[in-house]
Amino acid sequence: MTARQLWYRTHNPVVSPKKPEKRRIVFDCAAQVKGASLNSVLMQGPGLVNNLTEVLTRFRKYATAIIAEIEVMFLEQVRLTPRDRDCVRFLWWRDGGLAKTPTPHRMKAHSFGAT
Repeated sequence: MTARQLWYRTHNPVVSPKKPEKRRIVFDCAAQVKGASLNSVLMQGPGLVNNLTEVLTRFRKYATAIIAEIEVMFLEQVRLTPRDRDCVRFLWWRDGGLAKTPTPHRMKAHSFGAT
């Protein structure tokens, strides 16, 4: 996808039963338009997930093992170049008023779930 092409991502709020007062906005990079999605046209980097057998084998290597769970992904971690921001546009309705005209916005950072 070139920088001159535009791609508008769909998004929707997600509410957790544990935190009903808090809404998360989820962008759908797999949503298809005319058979293509944003994920299908992005270049994919190398797989960074470790093989489970290798992980378990490393646990036997040392006397102590440390594990951690990432609780929150920080949105500002991976920035997008200005020329790539047209490919991650979205429309926003101020105050949730769908009868109003939406305003276009561009993401400045790579979002979780995109290739």
